[in-house]
Amino acid sequence: AVEVLLFAGVLCYKQFLRGWSWRSVYVLCIGLNAIVSALQVMLIYGANRSLGIPDFAFALGDEGMLEFIAGVQFLPLTIMMVHLCPRGSEGVSYAMFTTMNNVALILSSNLGTLLLAIWDVSEEALAAGKLSGFVKLTVLTTCLQTSGAFFLPLLPQYRKDLHALSDKRSDLGGAVFLEASACFGPSSRGFSTFSRRGGPANHGAEIPRGLYRPVSVIGVLSS
Repeated sequence: AVEVLLFAGVLCYKQFLRGWSWRSVYVLCIGLNAIVSALQVMLIYGANRSLGIPDFAFALGDEGMLEFIAGVQFLPLTIMMVHLCPRGSEGVSYAMFTTMNNVALILSSNLGTLLLAIWDVSEEALAAGKLSGFVKLTVLTTCLQTSGAFFLPLLPQYRKDLHALSDKRSDLGGAVFLEASACFGPSSRGFSTFSRRGGPANHGAEIPRGLYRPVSVIGVLSS
């Protein structure tokens, strides 16, 4: 079912959003992501049950919507990657894009684990009905996921703008990539080790979705 929604997102872009500028498409996706993340507050307070929607079905809809949004972004991202890839360096370019994306996903997930220490989001607090920590953490991660919007000016508007970018070479961009790979790679492994050894005091709590999305968006846009 998840793959079907991903494919539906691709079709939606092809049929309805193809004439939009890429920046507008990403603004739409970031906005939809923020709305889906904010809806977790309904799940925390059980408001979905008053509407006759079980918790599992509501959470499943959240996952499905995220896959749909990922499908909408798939074609613009692929087109940009293909045009920015220098001829004869396809393998190196793919490795660079994949490295940045994977590092962003791992690092953001581990940073999300560290955020659990800010408020009490333990299972005991949930059982006692102390939900303020869950709500605050959800609001924080929802705000963080919109941070990708600050990087939108780095994106080209339309496909024709890619030709100008493909002829440019940036020593600064290469240095930033190497620095990010050197710094974030080891730090991601360190965060993973920290998480496996127990992490914050609230390691038993479920992490609200949201943080990993903005950082992964940053990784994608920086590519």
